[in-house]
Amino acid sequence: MTSTEDIRLEQFSAGVQFAVDPDSIERELASLWRSAGKSTDSGQPVTRACLWNVVVHVEEREDREGAGYAQAMIDLVNAMPRHLAARALVLRTQGGSEAKLDAWISANCILSGDGGKLVCSEEITLASKGAADRRLPSLVRALLVPAMPTAVVFDGVPDQSDPMVAALVRLADRIVISADRSRMVNPLERAAGLVDAVPAAAMDLGWLAARHLRQEIAAMFDPPRTEAEARSIERVVVRAPKSQRWSAWLTLGWFASALGVDVRGGDGSWSDGRVTFVHEERGSDFEVTISLPEDCTLSVCSEKSGRVAVTDDLEVVHRPGEDTERAALLARALTSRAQDDAFEAALAAAGRLT
Repeated sequence: MTSTEDIRLEQFSAGVQFAVDPDSIERELASLWRSAGKSTDSGQPVTRACLWNVVVHVEEREDREGAGYAQAMIDLVNAMPRHLAARALVLRTQGGSEAKLDAWISANCILSGDGGKLVCSEEITLASKGAADRRLPSLVRALLVPAMPTAVVFDGVPDQSDPMVAALVRLADRIVISADRSRMVNPLERAAGLVDAVPAAAMDLGWLAARHLRQEIAAMFDPPRTEAEARSIERVVVRAPKSQRWSAWLTLGWFASALGVDVRGGDGSWSDGRVTFVHEERGSDFEVTISLPEDCTLSVCSEKSGRVAVTDDLEVVHRPGEDTERAALLARALTSRAQDDAFEAALAAAGRLT
């Protein structure tokens, strides 16, 4: 006969959320894991895994865009165990006059490579309304797995004028942002301020999504091309949809920092007299076109289909792209605690384009 505890354990490992008292979360989790350790009925033993604490801030708004962004963040958390073992703390904040705090616990589990056991990561959800969000930083601090690094993930770029957000930033070893999803007028300037705010700096998911494109561009200037040819670049045009506006600016910033060009101001077109940078907001693909002397044009296009099209000396070559699922990008952002010098230089240069 299956006991109530066995049913509860099976539901927990299947991802069912259990409502708990916010002050009893660790006790409830410990009880469930003790049961998992004693369980011999299941043919798939459960292993608890954690390499990072990942705090995910979900701002719940009533408008349609806000609802879409909130769901995207929940999908990110649900997909994360396939790429990264972590304790996920999901903070769902909502305005209002009522101060209320609710909590749930669950596990995200995947089969190990040999299919013999379930490897599970914990998920803790804290939902606050109104002024109850003041309790979140202290609860998060108490719930972090000791001796593990902590990443705080924002859907956009955080506003540190919000005391709750500022407190979360102070808890972080690494901040992960999505500038393209920000509603700020210029999120890159605020993002640059995060670089020195945490020990392992900040990372942008849009920057990581464009990594393969930058690698293809850099490869164009490998021998037999020379460094002098790279310095002879006359014009760089980045075309991207509106949804990737700030990733386009980061790509321009990457070029500017790599070429040692310092350009400021402008309205979609910038020049220092030697190199001209242009941003065009159109289409559905992310494309970079590079103009060299004597009408030589190179281009790399990250297509909506996921392929990368490289045009060099009028020859077009299609190559497979990289996995740009947001959970995969998040895992990539946390593979190292080292700072990304190229990103920081690109961010600083892109901020000067405003």
